[in-house]
Amino acid sequence: MLKKDSYVMKTGDGVCLVMEELCMKAPGSPAPVPYYRLQPLKDPGSSVFVPVKEHYPDIRPVLTKEEAEEILYSELALVLNISEEEVLERLRLSAEKKTCE
Repeated sequence: MLKKDSYVMKTGDGVCLVMEELCMKAPGSPAPVPYYRLQPLKDPGSSVFVPVKEHYPDIRPVLTKEEAEEILYSELALVLNISEEEVLERLRLSAEKKTCE
């Protein structure tokens, strides 16, 4: 269940704001069906309608910074075949080398 005023990531539309849940008659459906109305941040004047029952896997919660970093460091460790601690150390050393002259 998506919550009104929360942010989600939708395949093809990017980050969206959950505006509301409403019932609409879908083509070929005998009765109204519940939909989420999403507002893409990249196009705030538009709306995307997604059936409540069929919104997975196209919609997921937006990752926090910490969750994104955890995934990034884990993937880098796999690709480079090193530990996550080594990834963090390399990033720290790289940041220290950068100077503005």
